[in-house]
Formats: sequence, structure tokens, C-alpha cells
Amino acid sequence: MAAATRRKKKLDFPVTQFIIVVAASLALFMLLGFTRRAARSYRVQQQKARLQAEYTALQHEHSQLVERYQEVQTDAYVEQIARRELRWSRPGEKVVVIIAPPKAGAIATTGESIAAPGENPPPDTPLNHWRELFFPTEP
Repeated sequence: MAAATRRKKKLDFPVTQFIIVVAASLALFMLLGFTRRAARSYRVQQQKARLQAEYTALQHEHSQLVERYQEVQTDAYVEQIARRELRWSRPGEKVVVIIAPPKAGAIATTGESIAAPGENPPPDTPLNHWRELFFPTEP
């Protein structure tokens, strides 16, 4: 009889507590899954906003480059570059080239000038060449 009483002994763990533990575990797993998905969604939205801003900036740069491309395709731009950078001229035009006048005390063989003691020579610029051409300084 003792063996029969041992078998009939009930568990001390009630079914309601088991259901509560299972439900709490499921809720915890669902909460963790939702949190991970929410974090991933937030990162994707941040990346989307960053890429959208970059796309807008690239579109703006592209439109500027297209405008610049159209500008450099014109004959006026080609002529401007040819005149300014390549120093070309049209047939029949007269080109004026200013040559620096020799300064007092200049050494003709080397092209270097010697300034008077205590005198700083003016900078060698086209404006100074024009000024010297029209308004020579008295030696």
C-alpha cells in the first residue's frame, strides 16, 4: 500500500504557475524580438535619411556640372580660353606685348637690374610696365 500512496502523490507545482511562466517567457521573447526590429527599423530610417540627403546633394552637383558642360561647349567659352590661356588672337588683330624698359644701373648681359643702395625695386608686374611706358621715372 505504501507503493500505491507514493505513486498517487501530486506535484507541488500547480498548472497555473506553469502557464504563467510559459506566457511570461513568450512575452519576453516577443518583447525582445519587437525591440530588435524597432532598433533595426530606426537604423534603416536613419540610413535612408542620410542617403536621401546625399542623393539631393549629388543631384544638385549633377545639375551644376551639366550647366558647366553646356557652358564650355559654346564657341564664346572656347574663344575666351584660347585668348586668355593660350594667348591666341584672331587673324587681323594686332597684339600688344609690353616689354619692360631697362632700368638705371641694369646689366645688359644678364638682364638683371641692380637697384640703387637703399632703394627697393618695384615689383615686376604688367601694371608697372605700363606705368613705366607712359610715365617714365626720372633717373
